[in-house]
This record gives sequence, structure tokens and C-alpha cells, in this order.
Amino acid sequence: MKERLKCVFLFLLVLSSLYMTYRLWFGPRHLEEVAEYRLEPVQLEEPRPLSEIVAPRWICFQQGDTLYHFGPGSAPYEQLWNGVAALLSELTYPNSQDEFLPLEESHFRMTLSFRPLLPIGEGTPWLPGAPPAQLSEIEFRAGETEAAAILDGAAGALEAALSLDQWQGQELARLAAELPLEDVTPCHRLDQEKLRELTGLQFSLADEFIVPEPGLSLSVLTVRPEELDMETLLDTFFFDRRLVREIRERDGALIYTDGEKGLRIREGLDFSFPLREQERATADYATALNTAGRLLSWHGGWPEALRLENLSLIREANRQHMVYYACWDSYYDGFPFTDHAATLYFNDGGLVKYRREYYKTLGEASPPAPVNSYQEALLAALNLYQEQEAEIKEPLALEEFALAYAVAAGEADQLYAFPVWVIRLDGNEYVFKAAGLTLLEEVHS
Repeated sequence: MKERLKCVFLFLLVLSSLYMTYRLWFGPRHLEEVAEYRLEPVQLEEPRPLSEIVAPRWICFQQGDTLYHFGPGSAPYEQLWNGVAALLSELTYPNSQDEFLPLEESHFRMTLSFRPLLPIGEGTPWLPGAPPAQLSEIEFRAGETEAAAILDGAAGALEAALSLDQWQGQELARLAAELPLEDVTPCHRLDQEKLRELTGLQFSLADEFIVPEPGLSLSVLTVRPEELDMETLLDTFFFDRRLVREIRERDGALIYTDGEKGLRIREGLDFSFPLREQERATADYATALNTAGRLLSWHGGWPEALRLENLSLIREANRQHMVYYACWDSYYDGFPFTDHAATLYFNDGGLVKYRREYYKTLGEASPPAPVNSYQEALLAALNLYQEQEAEIKEPLALEEFALAYAVAAGEADQLYAFPVWVIRLDGNEYVFKAAGLTLLEEVHS
């Protein structure tokens, strides 16, 4: 009798263990109640075509000695890029570059800088008759009766000059004539000579820096984190929601995982799929562009304010295989936000890692206020640099110099985007409030 009771007790223990295992994996939690099994994840929005994935990082327009600089999101930028993109689809690539003679005098010049690079040739919307190449810059020049486009390829791989026909030249002239320049502040390019005159120091420039002349005014912006539908978002990452577990951390973050991949929600989202790190990245450049755009559109969407800033094939530390890295920045009226709105890593297997923290602009929180000049901002950065470094070794590396917006908390935890000067000298980054040159962390505590 005693042995029989032991057997019954052990049998009940086994049943209890099986039941608890079932409850753990398939219990009646809200996440599983609404879960469904799909062969493919949900797509949040339709992917963009290649023609909407790549756009210039900036456009410069020069007439005489006056230079204007336009960034994404500004009206002149959108107007010029829409017109130039249409021209590039119509341009005929010559069999011989001897057909073009350089213009002796230009009425105006328009330069478009591309990063990531602009793919041209068969299968692309731009110069479909050209040999496959990737452009870093296109410069348009217009003379009295003729016009031309000068193409610069990546690492000097392509250099060509194309003559525009009469209709194309007239279209280029129309774009220039219709530019709304009345309220635009002129700019100029920084070079080593100007910097030496200002500071007495020799600089090495990591990039081409174009800064506005004194007189520019900018507003503080009101912003808020984007709001994404959580149920739809989860469906974009997980095929079978029945296997997904929800974990709430002490800091309020939510983690969702199916045992292979994980999604963390707090101050944006972070996704990782470690098993995919073993896959290779073999896609060509144009395919990788389309893949990057598709992944962003599927997993959160591609807001109009975002521009693809970078697409590179890289090798991460302690990783055997290469991976594609892509990032997007948010813009307001031509000026970028300091932090990336989205970054993702992918390979032939799909999405490997993804970080997204996008702030939507609600409007201007204050009237436009004059910003300090670039000369004042650079001297302020040099003063801090000299306080931190025992000596200045020349040439001093100027690695970043830009006007941008930086998100910081204000009163009652309201988020604002402050106009800032971002300057990086030899690895030391300084972010000043553009009006007043106060370090950003001192704007609001």
C-alpha cells in the first residue's frame, strides 16, 4: 500500500511538471492570446523604390562669388533634387568624352554631394545608359549658351563630363531661376588658409565643411518620441507570436524574445538576432540599398524627415564575416539631428541588429534667434581643447564642424531640439548651444 502511494505521488509530480511546462510555454497570457502563426512577418509599410532611397547629403548653388548650401528637408533642396533627378534619367552617356569642351565661363554652378554613393547605369533610375558606377559628386555648370554635367566617381573610378542638350540646359536654367533665395543665408567653404588666419593654427580637414555666414537665425523645436503600434511592430519581427515571451525589467523596459532573437523597447527600440551573425554579406551595392530601405520600411517605417546617411560593408570586431551597416538621420529645414534616428546591420540572412530612436518634430517652440558665428564657435571649442590638452600638435585634425539640432529635456520633462554647433577636434567633441555657445549639458539640467 505504501509503495502504491509513492507511485501515485510520483505520477502526480510528473503530471504537475508537464502542466507547469505547458503553462510556461503556452499559458493564457495576453501576448499569446492575440498571437497567430504566419509564414512571413508583417510589413509595416511598402518599401521605397531605389529612386527614393538615395538622395544628396547636400546641394550647393554658386552664382558669381555667392555660395548657398541646402540640406535635406529645405525647400530649395527638394526643388533642386526633384528637378536634377529627372534630368539624370534623361541624360545620354557619350561614347567618347571628347565631345565635351570645358566651359570658359559659368553663369552658375550646382554641386550635389552623395554619401552614400549614387549608383548609375543599367537597372538604376539615373543615367541608365552609363557603365555601372557609383558617383560621389555631380557638378552642373551653365554658361551663356551651353551647359554640362561633370561626374566624379568613388575613389576616382569614374570621371566624365556630359554636354547637356538645349532642352536640358533650359531646364537647368529654369531650376536655378526659380530658387527661393530671398531668405537664405549665404555660406562659404572652410579651407586651411581661412582657418589659419582665424586661429593661427594649421589644420587638417577630414571633410569638406560648408558653414553659414553670420546672420542666420534658428528656432528651438518641440519634439516627441515617435509612437509605434506595438502589436504591429512585434508582428514585423516574429513569425510565430505563440513562442514569444514578454519580460519587464526594473527600469521599465520591455523585452520580447522567442529564444533566438530579441526586441527591447525603452527610449526607442533595439533588436538583435545573434545566430544570423554567421551569415555572409554578398549582395552588390544596388541590392544592398534596396535591402536597407526595405528593412527600415518593414520594421517601423521610413518617415519623410529621415535620409539614408551611410551604407557600408564593414567587419565588426571579433566577427568572421562582413556585414552591411546602414544609418539614417533626421532633418529639419536642412539641418540634421545629432544622433542617428536608425541604424541597422544586415547580411544575406536578413536583419542582424537594429537600433531606432526617432523624434518627431511638433513645431517651433520659440521665435528664431540669431546663432553665434562659426568663427566664435570654433574659438570656443579651441579654448576648451587647450584646457584639456597639454599641447596642440599641428596640424590639428578638424573632424566635424556643423550646425545641427540636439534633443534635450526642458521644463516638465518636455523634449526640445536645440540648435547646436557640433565641433570635433582630434577626437574631442564639443556640442554648443548655437545661440550663446553654452555646452549642451548646461542648457537644462
